[in-house]
Amino acid sequence: MFIHQTMNRIIIEKNNQYKINNMTKILKECNKAITKEIAKEFRNEAREIIKLTTDKHRQDFLCYYKKNQGNVCCLVLDTAKRDLIAEGLMTLKNGDGFGKPLIL
Repeated sequence: MFIHQTMNRIIIEKNNQYKINNMTKILKECNKAITKEIAKEFRNEAREIIKLTTDKHRQDFLCYYKKNQGNVCCLVLDTAKRDLIAEGLMTLKNGDGFGKPLIL
């Protein structure tokens, strides 16, 4: 029984480490895309959105970045921020670049 519990813990730890490594990789890719696609004055806001948003939004952001569709990347950030505002994780401030999508 102890060996089984220990093996399960090791597997769980390895799976969690994989998730952490995978998330780090995704965030690095997103940061690269943000640096390339987002205006300098809005990059910190974009990074904060990417850090707080769902995996789905991150994947969508990277997908459109790889398709060279920077405008759609911004739409993804708008939608992600709108969702984060609704959840109470972010607020919309004067001068923000994201969170007010023109198309819904």
